[in-house]
Amino acid sequence: MRVTGVITQGAKRIGSPEYIKSYKIAYSNDGKTWAMYKVKGTNEDMVFRGNIDNNTPYANSFTPPIKAQYVRLYPQVCRRHCTLRMELLGCELSGCSEPLGMKSGHIQDYQITASSIFRTLNMDMFTWEPRKARLDKQGKVNAWTSGHNDQSQWLQVHLKRRSKRGQVMKLVCDCETASILL
Repeated sequence: MRVTGVITQGAKRIGSPEYIKSYKIAYSNDGKTWAMYKVKGTNEDMVFRGNIDNNTPYANSFTPPIKAQYVRLYPQVCRRHCTLRMELLGCELSGCSEPLGMKSGHIQDYQITASSIFRTLNMDMFTWEPRKARLDKQGKVNAWTSGHNDQSQWLQVHLKRRSKRGQVMKLVCDCETASILL
């Protein structure tokens, strides 16, 4: 699979903007051995710019593209909690740079899982579930937020192979928090 980029977006929770300000990317072909995406021509991990507010989508391209079955997104700096809506860009190795289906719904709810979820006021109706991590999702509870702010948190997207061009076999997005800005 060829992953050519990611679009991230934050959200508002209880009237406060939350978003990822910067992140790193790791990738793997087997889900066991991981490599960090590097600054071209160096051994330094690339730190991607994230969002500057909770609503405006921000896109980053991977040049060169990532060739892998799994991709992880590691937030480095967040505004309040690491809250995420996203879309992945890419396609089969022969290909293109198309949305992979988070926003459109081609990626179904059951394909999106997470290490934990946040419940506002401990109420089920205000649960920031993984299935809500879709770019441009609307509503009061419109993103995924981890239930804990530690480095063991992740968001996973499992993309299944489809006959339609622009789909991938399997991909993981791991959202771990290194530091939080209040």
